[in-house]
Amino acid sequence: RMADCPVLIAEDRNKEVTAIVHCNLYHINRGLPKELIKSLIDQFNSNPKDIYLYIGSHIHKENYIYDKYPQRATNELIWKDAIEKIGENYHIDIEKAILNQLKEYDLAEIKISPINTYTDKKYASHCAAYNGNLNKMGQNIVGFYYKDAE
Repeated sequence: RMADCPVLIAEDRNKEVTAIVHCNLYHINRGLPKELIKSLIDQFNSNPKDIYLYIGSHIHKENYIYDKYPQRATNELIWKDAIEKIGENYHIDIEKAILNQLKEYDLAEIKISPINTYTDKKYASHCAAYNGNLNKMGQNIVGFYYKDAE
């Protein structure tokens, strides 16, 4: 379940293993996206070049706004160029923060959902609901499945 924070799905198609994590600001700060990839490498001997990563729908930088620097964003390397002060507010680019920590890996592919949960009418958004848009209350479900081979 999610509303504004992306779900990451990493798949090693050669080893036929998949891992999934929910990444809020705290999880991103502590390096969970990198640990997701590392878990496939360590636990299944995956080659990074065989790993496909999907970054699910999430709130985008233009809408993910704090009135002060986010206290949980303490890892400078992860948040480099991912938090921008515009006027009196701080815009958080969680997509950039995720990509920052995956630079050392040469993955097969990284696909990023273009869906902005804050603005897309089909998706719930905690931030939009908090800001008064009660139609955005709720949660979204993100997952994956495999089709039977025929």
